[in-house]
Amino acid sequence: VRPPFRVVAPPFPKDCWTRPVEQARRSVLRCAGLGATENRPTYGPEAYIQHLRDWNEDYQSVREMPRTTPQEKIFRDHAMFRLQKDFVDEVVEGVRLILDGALQSINPMDPFRNRMFIRNKIFYCVISDSELYRDIGGEETAHITASNDLKGISAFENVDVEGIYTVATCVVDYMGYRFTAQAIVPGILQVQRAQVVYGAPEPNGEINFDEDFHALMCKVAERVLIREHKIKRKDGSVINFAGPSDMKGIVGTDNRKYVLDLSHPFPRDPRYTEENHYAYLLRPELIANYYRKQEIEMSLAQKAQTAAAEAEAKVPESAEEGGEEEKTGAEEVAGAGSNSEKAESGAATSEEEAGRGGKEESNGSGVNAAVTKAAEVPSKIDLRFNPDLLLKVDLADDEEELARDRALVQNLSDFLVGEMIPGMVSDWRQNPALLQSAVVLRETMRQRGINMRYLGLVVERCREQKLQYCTTMCVREIFVRSAKHVFRKYLQATHEQLRDGRHSLGASCSRFLNCIFGTRNWKTNGKKSGAVATPKDPAGSTTEESDAQGQAKRGKKRKKGKNGTSQNNEPFAKARSRGCKCYSCVSTHNSLWNDICARSNSHFQFELTLEDKAATQGLASLRSLCLAMGVQIASRGYDLTETSPFQPEDIVGLFPKIKQVEPQSGDAVELLETSRIYLDQGRLDPALELLSDALHVVHHIYGPLHQQTASCYALLAALMHFAGKEDRALVHQRLSLIIRERVLGFDHDETIHGYASLGMFHMNKRELDLAARFFQRALQLARIAHGGPSPAEVNLFLNIGLISQDLKAPEVSRVALEHAKTMAEVLDGENSLLQLEVLRALSNVHVQQADWDKAVEYQSRCVEVHQANLGDADHRTKQSVAWLERLKSGIAARKAKDAALAEAAAQAGVAGVPAGGADGQKHVLTEEQLVELLRLVNAQQQAGNKPGQGAAGEQAQKQAGPAARGNAAKQAAGSGR
Repeated sequence: VRPPFRVVAPPFPKDCWTRPVEQARRSVLRCAGLGATENRPTYGPEAYIQHLRDWNEDYQSVREMPRTTPQEKIFRDHAMFRLQKDFVDEVVEGVRLILDGALQSINPMDPFRNRMFIRNKIFYCVISDSELYRDIGGEETAHITASNDLKGISAFENVDVEGIYTVATCVVDYMGYRFTAQAIVPGILQVQRAQVVYGAPEPNGEINFDEDFHALMCKVAERVLIREHKIKRKDGSVINFAGPSDMKGIVGTDNRKYVLDLSHPFPRDPRYTEENHYAYLLRPELIANYYRKQEIEMSLAQKAQTAAAEAEAKVPESAEEGGEEEKTGAEEVAGAGSNSEKAESGAATSEEEAGRGGKEESNGSGVNAAVTKAAEVPSKIDLRFNPDLLLKVDLADDEEELARDRALVQNLSDFLVGEMIPGMVSDWRQNPALLQSAVVLRETMRQRGINMRYLGLVVERCREQKLQYCTTMCVREIFVRSAKHVFRKYLQATHEQLRDGRHSLGASCSRFLNCIFGTRNWKTNGKKSGAVATPKDPAGSTTEESDAQGQAKRGKKRKKGKNGTSQNNEPFAKARSRGCKCYSCVSTHNSLWNDICARSNSHFQFELTLEDKAATQGLASLRSLCLAMGVQIASRGYDLTETSPFQPEDIVGLFPKIKQVEPQSGDAVELLETSRIYLDQGRLDPALELLSDALHVVHHIYGPLHQQTASCYALLAALMHFAGKEDRALVHQRLSLIIRERVLGFDHDETIHGYASLGMFHMNKRELDLAARFFQRALQLARIAHGGPSPAEVNLFLNIGLISQDLKAPEVSRVALEHAKTMAEVLDGENSLLQLEVLRALSNVHVQQADWDKAVEYQSRCVEVHQANLGDADHRTKQSVAWLERLKSGIAARKAKDAALAEAAAQAGVAGVPAGGADGQKHVLTEEQLVELLRLVNAQQQAGNKPGQGAAGEQAQKQAGPAARGNAAKQAAGSGR
């Protein structure tokens, strides 16, 4: 019987880049439900629809559900989650029908890129280079605008002001096209029924105004930090507007007030003011981080002002009044912080956190600067911005207000470039294990409010700090995003020719991958440039084109592969021989690489060189590119050193990339975060109570298969390990692993972390055969996902070495730690901070083996790494030096004791046994060697439990229990994050 988590379908389709190829089997049930019936047409607007549904009414009804009690909140969140799941499924089905040509558009005479569709009361629009965006960036601006609209809808839904409604929206990337799908507002398709009463009905048109709508928008604007500003209309009148001017405020036939087209919900990036950068906005997370910085600075200034007042008065009464003023200022800061997303009110009340925050500021602002500006301390932080600034809008505000708006936006931009990016790179330098994969890179940049277009600047900062692994990860991300942009154009050209039979989808995708990953001879225009010179024959065609045409004319038999298929992409050779000039036919290996380099230069301001190309090859880049493009390939071994490693039959299919406003339960997130804090503090009883409540909430809202559910089980597993309940911890960790594998994918970072944690738990229970299997799986997936050595692999072998020490297997621990040290040096050089924990552990291992010289050598190396990266004045360097001195003094005392014992033994006539030492040789482990290591530990454990040694084995187990349990619990707690 299969477990229930293996049977239940995930709520949303997961992105899987590889799949085993199964041979087709005859089934009499395959066509069930696809044939024509009396009530189910097979073509037209209602094709394949079983039940018509009013999505807008369902969506608004769920939002209007009561939420006063916790139970009502759970019911509302669950209903919203299920509705969003059904809506996404319906949108994906509609997009597939559109691209299959089974859905009639409402404007069939227009080109496909400008068509609109309606199906089951959902409006579909193809995002393309329309007349609106033709002069301001074209199709790229249209794509970014669709994503900005989703961010604006999310911001408006989070504040949840009564009386303002948004519509269910989803963005789908599929087959090279981007679709926006929205539930239809009642009356919007009927003439003179639903009207735009607030905002611009047409682009660059007259801006309408309504007092009732404006009153509601003022409430929303106050909470999303949008300043009410003045706009001069075309008739010369001036109105106060609370929101972006290009939005549309519509009153539907159901008398609800809807907000649409929130393409500029946040201020425009002042560093990108060209016409083609019209949609480049700052992220809302950046505004929240800047708010927290201002909050800390204001708290410091208020404290300094209060201290100055106390010193001047020098009387107890004045001191009490100053304390009251300080309390009032802190309350005002906390009240202002409630209006910002993710604001941390505790930072303004804790003097310790305020002092730490002052040290983190790159401009050096501290208590002295706060005292100087004490008279200028505001009573409230005002970060409301003007969304129409730097746009083609006729603003009627006075010059003082406009100057204030420009200064605020410029401060946000300077904060992004001057503090957030250097702070992120500095964190990676202090702890290189923080950046483990591209997923972590994207999440870290999102949390700090750094747009992905600043990746080129991030690479420069990483190279300045000599962070090799971080540089490689960022360069690979630039390559993948640039190649995805080129592939979109490539796939659109392929789709336009599919109906003519001149192209094959599998041949098109395989040819693109062969051009990117196939082996070619490179010729560059310059020594540093990544642009490739395409050789041409005298006739003016490229070498590859002339070869293909020559083979087609001569009719030579093409070279066959192992499976009997042509390796020269025969459909494209035939298409070129017929004179097809589409982008997918004329593209060659060199031209595609040049297009990718051009995209990198224009969007990321980063020049890809041939040296960077080494970071863009390999299995990890193939995986990242397939996930980004939505390409699914067959699960088999690919030799990327061949000229054409991919065949048309290797392309299993394409899957849609979905962007949506994912519903979140605030109660579940709060319970999880609070329980994690209690777990870190070692307060197991309140943590267990909160985790039980959180698991109950997420099960009722999301169901068993969800990322939040997996996080609950992972934290419960860590808690059970801390409590010493190994069996229950294993059960929870297995459930967490199954959920993550089903929801996130088999090679996701959290799935790999789950396998490693499960191996740690089994190793702590002395079930080393099972631990070896899970470690081997984690190592295999890590090398697939990361393409070689990674911080995840270093942490894996570090934990194996630490647990092996607790299991009294120092030789196995030494080999594992030596491998971790080698991988750390390969990643970030010999002075990398990534190897500090490994060096400390190696020193302890050699102390256990009585190899004193090696122990001192590794601890001295640890001091050198501290001094090279942190300096002599850092407290961590001083601690490392102090530990080295204690180690030397302890070794001297131990040597003296051993010498005395040896002398006594010699006098007694007993031969001494020399202490074993390590050869210090570096080992690079394979998966098989890892299994053999753990089998060695298992053999040693069994030998230790022989008759006559039971007490010693039990005593060793008692000594190893707390340390091993703590290591595995920390590993699992990290996976719960």
